[in-house]
Amino acid sequence: MIHAMGSSNGQQLQSWTIQNAVNVDWEALALGPNAVFIGDIGNNAGNRNTLDIYRIARSDLSPTTTNLFAQKQTLRFADQPLSGLALNAHNYDCEAMFFWQDSLHLFSKNWENLWTRHYVVPMAWQDTLIANPIDSFFVNGLITDAGHDQISNTIYLLGYKKELSGLYSSFIYRFINTNNDCLTYSS
Repeated sequence: MIHAMGSSNGQQLQSWTIQNAVNVDWEALALGPNAVFIGDIGNNAGNRNTLDIYRIARSDLSPTTTNLFAQKQTLRFADQPLSGLALNAHNYDCEAMFFWQDSLHLFSKNWENLWTRHYVVPMAWQDTLIANPIDSFFVNGLITDAGHDQISNTIYLLGYKKELSGLYSSFIYRFINTNNDCLTYSS
């Protein structure tokens, strides 16, 4: 089920049941010009070889409907081993996704090495898509969300890390887009 919330007060405005989707580990929503994407991309346990993204037409999100039908699109990370991943101790989890430049951008949550890998996939595909990372970098933590601000053309990655004290701290990376092709980090 997905919910529409009021931006000024957080009040629930509408709810929709996704009829033909299974919530294995829904982690992210992304909004494109003509579609809403649900990222069933979580893999904390390391037991998933494929992940799913559900695509829903934005025109279907109306106050008069309560049930939606989604197109299921399956993907696999090209660099992921087919087995042998340990619970919360591998580099093939994913919780961060956003829409930008006609594509979906996913960022991995690397439990093992505290890096993140950036994958770019099209809005729609057939069969199982093999996604190759286009970049990676050390974040010294776990990326748990991502977003793109269309007004400032800025990309944000949100994460956390465990400190020596045993407590957790949050961090954010801000990327300012300088030419619509590459991302430049700004602290």
